[in-house]
Amino acid sequence: IVMVSSLFGAKVTHEQWGKGQTFSDYLTSHDISVKLLDSISKEDLKFLSEIQSYYTYYELKNTEGELLQTLIPINDEMQIHLFKKQQDDAYGFDIIPIEYKEEEHFAKVTIQSNPYTDTMKTVNEKKVAERLGTALKGVIDARKWRKGDELSFIYTQKTRFGSLYLMPDIK
Repeated sequence: IVMVSSLFGAKVTHEQWGKGQTFSDYLTSHDISVKLLDSISKEDLKFLSEIQSYYTYYELKNTEGELLQTLIPINDEMQIHLFKKQQDDAYGFDIIPIEYKEEEHFAKVTIQSNPYTDTMKTVNEKKVAERLGTALKGVIDARKWRKGDELSFIYTQKTRFGSLYLMPDIK
């Protein structure tokens, strides 16, 4: 019951990984002993240098601001899971898959100006408009579009913690 009641005040935040920031810097900034690095396997240690600048990571902190968990993406599919152990107040470390929700959408865009602008107005997602522009480039001459032409397509979009994750896939 103590564990459950302490989570009710917990808050999830997202941050961006700083340019030049190391995992060791991250531990130090959260008052976590860098001795944790000694407990990480050699295979997993190599992933620590693969954290990309400006990747969004997620933290779960209690009401006192103490770090309970962190999810730090390594690439599009895997992430570091740093967590506070309940039994001894030490931190644990795992490499786990990134979980996301994938949904398929249908869009029908009526051309008024150009495919990019009209797709933005229709689906209200910059990444979808960008990806559609890339998919159409070299396939269809945008100069031949006329006002009132229609463009229909299906795309899949991944979301993570309610936010867009990765670029959409245009089908």
